Amino acid sequence: MFNTNLNWSAHIQYINKKLRKCIYMFSILSRVCDLTHLKTIYYAYVQSILQYGIISWGGTLKSVLSPLQITQKSIMKAALKKPSRFPTSQLFQEFSVLDVRQLYIKVLLLYGFKNNYSFIVKRTNLYSTRYQNNVGVITPRITKAFNKTNSFYIAHILFQNLPLRIRDIGPCSIAVFKKIVHDWLLSSGREAAEAILTSVYA
Repeated sequence: MFNTNLNWSAHIQYINKKLRKCIYMFSILSRVCDLTHLKTIYYAYVQSILQYGIISWGGTLKSVLSPLQITQKSIMKAALKKPSRFPTSQLFQEFSVLDVRQLYIKVLLLYGFKNNYSFIVKRTNLYSTRYQNNVGVITPRITKAFNKTNSFYIAHILFQNLPLRIRDIGPCSIAVFKKIVHDWLLSSGREAAEAILTSVYA
């Protein structure tokens, strides 16, 4: 669902409303389940909702995405029995899951890996321009502000900013690549994930 401004706020509100119901559920489950079981339930009931269709809406503006990020943190606090002012960095470290933006990056990279990054536009000329960098990727020219949240555009920015060990990884199975990306995103942190989606020309 998206509105006339194409900013996905209606869709985010819809998902957020569904996830808000999980806060109470996890506060109850935290009394009878250990961390391992809580994470299994989280992946089944929370992350599955967060991940569904995220390749379409996950690149939306940070301000639009904010309600989902708040709800995700509330669910984890309920699961871990933490107070409302518990530090976010420690929260993600203890529960060891990806936030919404990190999930978006993971799904986008998995899509690229499965399709051999065939949608990435490579440069053929030998001279530098304003819209390409030294990895040989041409950043698509955009004419509308909302195109900055388009996954096709963001994929090029992401590919340019990826560390070499992820971008130039050798042949491996999708399961191995998924594990490598997951571990990299966890170790890099949430702020680094947000920064990696920023154009070098911004």
